[in-house]
Amino acid sequence: MILGFMRKHAKVLVWVAVILFVSTIIFAWGMDITRSKAQQNIVGTINGQDFEYQDYQPYLERLYQQEQAKTEGALDGNLVRDLRVRAWDNLVADYLLGIEMDSRNITVSDDELVNYLRYQPPVDLQNHPAFQTDGAFDYQKYIAAMADPDPQSIRFWASVEQIFRPELRTLKLQNDIVSTIRVSENEIRDYYLNKNEKAKVEIINVFADKYTNPGPEVTEEEIRAHYDHNRDNYKIGERAALDCIIFSKDPTEDDWERVKTEVDLIKNQIDRGEDFSELAIAYSEDGSAKDGGDLGWFGKNQMVAEFEEAAMALGAGEFSDPVRTSFGWHLIAVDSVKGRGDDRQVKARHILLRVSISEDAIDNYYRTANLLIDESDNSDFATAAAQHNVEIVNTGLFAAGDDIDKIGYDKRVSDFGLKNEVGTISPIYETDASVILAMVAEHAPAGVSPFEDAKELAEKDYILELAMNACLTEVSNIHNAIQQGTKFDKAAKDAGINLIKADGVTREGYIRGIGRDPLLQGAIFSLKNPGDISSPIKYGRGYALVKMVELETVDLTRYGEVHDSLEIELLQTRQVETFNDWYKNMIFSAEIESYLDEIFSSR
Repeated sequence: MILGFMRKHAKVLVWVAVILFVSTIIFAWGMDITRSKAQQNIVGTINGQDFEYQDYQPYLERLYQQEQAKTEGALDGNLVRDLRVRAWDNLVADYLLGIEMDSRNITVSDDELVNYLRYQPPVDLQNHPAFQTDGAFDYQKYIAAMADPDPQSIRFWASVEQIFRPELRTLKLQNDIVSTIRVSENEIRDYYLNKNEKAKVEIINVFADKYTNPGPEVTEEEIRAHYDHNRDNYKIGERAALDCIIFSKDPTEDDWERVKTEVDLIKNQIDRGEDFSELAIAYSEDGSAKDGGDLGWFGKNQMVAEFEEAAMALGAGEFSDPVRTSFGWHLIAVDSVKGRGDDRQVKARHILLRVSISEDAIDNYYRTANLLIDESDNSDFATAAAQHNVEIVNTGLFAAGDDIDKIGYDKRVSDFGLKNEVGTISPIYETDASVILAMVAEHAPAGVSPFEDAKELAEKDYILELAMNACLTEVSNIHNAIQQGTKFDKAAKDAGINLIKADGVTREGYIRGIGRDPLLQGAIFSLKNPGDISSPIKYGRGYALVKMVELETVDLTRYGEVHDSLEIELLQTRQVETFNDWYKNMIFSAEIESYLDEIFSSR
């Protein structure tokens, strides 16, 4: 059992402690790629330090092994590409945190490691079968194993040291970073109040959507006036435009025919009498596969048209020929039928084989793109594209963080366009939807977006401003009626508004019918007495009036009982936030370049 643990964890990249803190962090990096680097077998650069493929390969192999252990077949192409990026992410994190720990002289002595393992047994070890008695962790077995002089036990603990020494070092770094975080008594008390103070309220609410769907018709002169008055709202950073060759990864007719051949073979097995359910379990690429392809009962207009037509034409016990839909190729088996005409329903099973572009087709895209890169050295980009009969499309100008026309949001492509000179040709980029080769076509300086470019956004902003003003007018009129003696609920009824009655509202929870909004919830808890009515409250989605019906005061006698647990909870929350912020700043301030696309386009 112990040797099994060693074999299992020899493959594991140790980031247990880091994941606890940074699971919500998305790694991001610049992609200013130099072809010569990739040609030298360099996969990326971090703060000027080059990393060769041999440095990166162990990270990739670990992830491959972990994923391969989950499946018997070959890994999906999209998953493989995702693993490549994740491996680079892990290398980046490993290197930067290592540098930081070195700079802080963070080390782990043998005594520290032994004490850590002895007094804080890691969960992985607690769950190890060798340390279980009647299904529970047996601390005495664990301690005895630590003192066992048997060579096999010594080898086991040596492997444990390799795994958990880096983890303890990382924990020491985390503790070092968050060691100055404190929470005051007032913060703990406010935290308790925010979690436990509750209100029963009535709300008169007017959403801005009421006046934007449909919105008022506005003239270009009005939009321009709004734009001129709010020019600071339309500032933009430096922009770039790209000329792109985009190879779509939509499956071709050849791909459909390739999968059709596979479906035909399965149909032959059905025709020979093999069990449909077992074939569905074995072959279907649908969530229903585990249930033998069972889709239950369905009737008219519940399935896509092609599937419905084929299923409804079958009788009980009959099987369809292959049916093509937007989801792929289906084989359908009808178990039972009930009803007639428009009321007809069938209980059916299906086998689904999805259709995706072949790896050969994607490889061909890469070959063509590489030829275009080489030929563009001797001629211009457009000439090379014309010689290969591929279309060039222009993205139009985009800034950092924008969606790129024809491509969508892609930080790699965006960074390439913004960081390289006009005429520079990109490496080959691959997304879920396409393979892309680009050339920087244009740069535009930072400043206020020209009116024509900002017109659409300015129109939306202006219509929203008019809508919010209309909400304020409507809510103010209701408020005036209430001040003149109309009861709160009658004022809502007179205005044709459904009164929202919300019980158990907290400062941090959701309000039925509205959602969560700090401005609105803050205004609610500023009302201290039953019967208090707010002034019109502007919040994210419109305007509201609130009447306090009942404020459930917090039982402060219980505060003392939960004080310590609340302090720990709040402190841990602040520590996580602090470490996350520090970690993101470390990643974003680093100079990181990845050459993965070019490396793997040539492999």
